[in-house]
Amino acid sequence: IYESHRLLVPVIQYGNGTLLKTEPDSLMVIYRHPDDAVRSAIAMQQQCQRHSANQKPEDKVLLCIGIGYGDVLRIADDDIFGAEVNAACKLGEDTATANEILVTENVVKAIKMPDGASLTALSEAPPGADKAYRLDYPMH
Repeated sequence: IYESHRLLVPVIQYGNGTLLKTEPDSLMVIYRHPDDAVRSAIAMQQQCQRHSANQKPEDKVLLCIGIGYGDVLRIADDDIFGAEVNAACKLGEDTATANEILVTENVVKAIKMPDGASLTALSEAPPGADKAYRLDYPMH
């Protein structure tokens, strides 16, 4: 957990994100724009992959990411709630595997696809989203 924070918090901050809260090994990060969230997610995955390339299996930092986009209820600087928040959490915690970025349909509709990235539709969407996709991105 410490190592993931050391690696990811600077990437989150550089990507215009705000680390809202940490729950065991999960981070809840918010962005003003979905393009920033997607670019930051790719940068976080790439950072973890570079770090883990020469690590023993038990020292690798393997990241699963879910991203949603939509109206939320923000409670001060402590928490957010909403259908897209729930969908993103389900995608990141329950569906994604190591190195994956999963996004809701609302994200896909709102972003400009990053260079070299593509989408693959998932067979099922989590509650709160109509469709979901795996964002395939260039690994560095």
